[in-house]
Amino acid sequence: MGFVIDGKIVALHPVEVTSADYALQEYALTPAEMAKAERRISADIRKARKAGRMTKFTGGADDFR
Repeated sequence: MGFVIDGKIVALHPVEVTSADYALQEYALTPAEMAKAERRISADIRKARKAGRMTKFTGGADDFR
């Protein structure tokens, strides 16, 4: 299966996606750098929630207000 873009046929085919190490591959981080980033991001999220700047997304319509 495929489609045409600018006169070229682009093929569609299944690809394997592994989420376990996506950030390590995508951003070229070492495992230690990834662990540090996770801790920093988690701390930032906790602070933002505590300050009322961020709420949990529940999937409800009220989440967008």
